Amino acid sequence: MQNVLLVEDNKADVRLFQEYLRDQKPSFSISNTDSLKKAWHLDQSLASEVIVVDLTLPDTAGEETVTLATQYFRDKPIIILTGLDDLDLAKKSVMNGVQDYLVKGEINQTSLRRALQHAIARHKLLQENQREQQTLIQRNEQLQQTNDRLEQFTHMLSHDIRGPIANILGLVQLNEMQQTRQITLTPDVELMDRIKTTATTLDRHLNDILSLLQEQNSWVIQSSLQSWEALFQETTVLLDEKIQTSGASITTDFSAPEIFYPPSVLKSILMNLLSNSIKYRSPERPLQVHVTTSEINEGVCTLSIIDNGLGIDLKKYRTKLFMPFRRFHPEVEGKGVGLYLIRKIVEDLGGQVSVESEVNVGTTFTFILPKVTTDEAPT
Repeated sequence: MQNVLLVEDNKADVRLFQEYLRDQKPSFSISNTDSLKKAWHLDQSLASEVIVVDLTLPDTAGEETVTLATQYFRDKPIIILTGLDDLDLAKKSVMNGVQDYLVKGEINQTSLRRALQHAIARHKLLQENQREQQTLIQRNEQLQQTNDRLEQFTHMLSHDIRGPIANILGLVQLNEMQQTRQITLTPDVELMDRIKTTATTLDRHLNDILSLLQEQNSWVIQSSLQSWEALFQETTVLLDEKIQTSGASITTDFSAPEIFYPPSVLKSILMNLLSNSIKYRSPERPLQVHVTTSEINEGVCTLSIIDNGLGIDLKKYRTKLFMPFRRFHPEVEGKGVGLYLIRKIVEDLGGQVSVESEVNVGTTFTFILPKVTTDEAPT
C-alpha cells in the first residue's frame, strides 16, 4: 500500500482520483485535505510517500503554492496539478524541486498511476544519490585528514631524528679522536655503549612513529599504558650529547607516573620541548629544566616543561607561536615546525597546549592529555 496525500479543494477531482486508483496494483491509499498547512499536519501521522498539490487552493495559488509545498514537503516527492493556464509555471516547478505535473482534463487512470509510481521511484533514486554523494564527501574529507596527518608525521619524523643523529655523530667523532690519540677522555667501551644505546633508542622511536603512521591509515590510534619515567629516560638518551654539551640540569616530578597514550606522540613532545629548552637557553645562567606531571581527574594528565631560558615575548608573538615556520630567536638555528606539529597532533587527540613565558626569565609549556583508547579515531 502506497500512501498518497492529495491537497485539493475540488471534491469532484478528489472523487475522480479515488476512482482512478481503485483496484490498482500496486494499491494506493488516498488521504485528502484542502490546504497546505492542513496537509503538513496530516502528513505527520500519515507518512505519505507522495504529495499531489493543486496549484490553486483556498489559501494559496500559483508560485506561492509551489514555494510552500517544497518547504513543507522538502523530503517528499511532489506532483503539481495544473490547468492549461498554468502549464508554464508547472514546467518551471519541475526545475525547482517538484517531481512532475499533471494537467487537469488530461488525466486518466494510466497517466495518474504512472506519474505516482515514477515520482516515488525518482525520489528514492535521488535520495540514494544524495546519500552516496554524502558518503563520497565524507570519504574525501577523511582522505584529506589522512594526507594532512601523513604530512604532519613526515615532518615530525624528520624533526625528531635530527637531535639523536647529531648525538650519534658526536659520539662517533669523539671515538675517532680518541682512536687517533688526539684526546683521552672516555673509555672506548663506554663510548661504544653510548653509541649503541642511542642508536637502539632511536630505532625504537622510529618504529613507534612508523607504526603510528600505519595506524593513521586505518583511523585507529594504538595506545598503551606508558611510564613517564621510562619515556623521559629514552628521550634523554637520544638527547644525551646536547644535554652534556649545554650543561643542562633536568629534574622531574612525575606525580602522575603513567598515562594511556600513543608512545610516539609522548616521545615527540618530550624531545621537541627539551630540545627547544636547550636550544633557547640563556647565555647568562646555567640551564635548568623541570618536567612534571599531575592528574587532573581520572584519565586526564597534565605535562609541564619549565625552563629558565631566553623566554618569548608573548605580547608580540602569542598568536603566532604555534604557526608553522615561525621562529622568534633568529640567531638560533631551526625550522620552526616543532611546536606547530605537536600542538596539531595533541589537539587532534582531544588535548590542549598552553604556554606562559617571560623574556629573559623562562618558559612553561603545559599539555592537557586525556586518555586515548586503543579504538579511538582522531577527529
